[in-house]
Amino acid sequence: MLNDTTIATLLFYGQSQYRYLRNYNDDVHAIIPCQDSTYYTISIHPGCGINSFSVHYIGRHGQLIWSKESQTWVSHLNDFKGYTDQNNVLTLVYSSSGYNGLTRINQTGTIVFNRIFNSSTYRMNSITPTSGGFYLTGVQYEYTSDPSVPVLLKMDNNGQVVWTKSYSIPTIPRLIFRDVQPLGDSLLIVGNYTEAGSPEVTFPYLLKTDLNGNTGSSNYYRIETIDVDRYKFLDVDSYDPASIYLKFYASSGVDGLLKLNSQQQPVWCKSVVGDLGTICASYEGGVLFSTGMSFDGDLTNLNPQGTIIGSTATGNLSSSSIPSVILRHDCGYLVALPASWPSDRYAHISQDQLYCGSIAGDQGDITPINTVTKHPISVNTQTLASNTFSLIVLTGAFSDIAVTETVDCIESYSCSGPLGLSEQVLTSDLLYPNPATDLIHIETSDSPIVITDATGAIVYSGTLTNNELNIRFLAPGLYHVNCNQQRGHFIKQ
Repeated sequence: MLNDTTIATLLFYGQSQYRYLRNYNDDVHAIIPCQDSTYYTISIHPGCGINSFSVHYIGRHGQLIWSKESQTWVSHLNDFKGYTDQNNVLTLVYSSSGYNGLTRINQTGTIVFNRIFNSSTYRMNSITPTSGGFYLTGVQYEYTSDPSVPVLLKMDNNGQVVWTKSYSIPTIPRLIFRDVQPLGDSLLIVGNYTEAGSPEVTFPYLLKTDLNGNTGSSNYYRIETIDVDRYKFLDVDSYDPASIYLKFYASSGVDGLLKLNSQQQPVWCKSVVGDLGTICASYEGGVLFSTGMSFDGDLTNLNPQGTIIGSTATGNLSSSSIPSVILRHDCGYLVALPASWPSDRYAHISQDQLYCGSIAGDQGDITPINTVTKHPISVNTQTLASNTFSLIVLTGAFSDIAVTETVDCIESYSCSGPLGLSEQVLTSDLLYPNPATDLIHIETSDSPIVITDATGAIVYSGTLTNNELNIRFLAPGLYHVNCNQQRGHFIKQ
């Protein structure tokens, strides 16, 4: 078995990478990757009950760098979401019983800020970065009969509110935001809205805004073969604009996956047997997912056409572990495996989805759903002047804690894929103009760039002159840019 000293030595030679399965004697709630292939994990630390959380900073191959416990003493912590910037500074949002916390901590474990919102009527349930700060989305608490108004907050890197906007659909009493993802110069927000009446009818929708929160297109998606809809979109993920995946939920055991193209048109929709867990758009344009019918860390892989092409699991776990998190990261994927509290596992699997100690996974049935139709719907935007979101400063540093590590397995493999797939997104102020006809400008270092077309074929590999590239040689179409752990997309007209 390889130890961390061996790993550190081998890092000097070639593109080596490692599959591993580790446990730090905790309860995994979130994994937040960094751009240099390190990552943070958020957990409830044993002995702390439900009143505080811990942050682990973990190296590229799963080795613990440090572990600290928060001094935020509230109850029923949950819904941890976060992101890291180019300096590995972690920004974390979480909710508890009636409160929302916002914490920023750097890679040495020093607190930049630690606060709670003064507004207890909203639950902030998603966070995503932008130039100079980040966005938070949230919604008023989901009591069954009460109206619900979602909000989008833009905050700066000091944790101050820049602007707040709320959204509504005329005559619709309940509108819910559940997840947000940046895509180029836009934000994709998914959720559901509920019409008044009985029985309750719920429709999943996708809202596209610009980076200032102004609505562009908004659509709901109806499954025409079902008489009464009770569907909601819970998650959105994509690796390129042509493969947008949405997880939808109706009731226990009635879950599914919807694939959209770059125009947000339905490509295919599949019903998944069992409760659909985590989803992750793959490097190859397909999607990985787990279900409540899967054990041993089972992950099923669908290709871009929606056909099952394999399922993998690990022989190093008992038959009780259903993946709760999967993220593209460092030539492969990071997986959280909540086997049993507090014996959760962190796994790194390779780009071909193989664990160390890999075995064939279970493959549940998936059934096509026909037909899913896209319908425009009007979503109004307004400045939420009547509601102020200020923050109460919490004092005290995070305290060092000791955790027990168990290494279940670790093995090397050849790494030829992309590294640190938590790259910075090349937004409209970093890659422009877009669309372009002659020149594109890319704000990056002198690192080589690679441009691929919509099929994945490399059409250019080289360096920039004055951060510009002549693209007259390219045919009209969509192109992907990768440079210095940054990625983006542009359209050649």
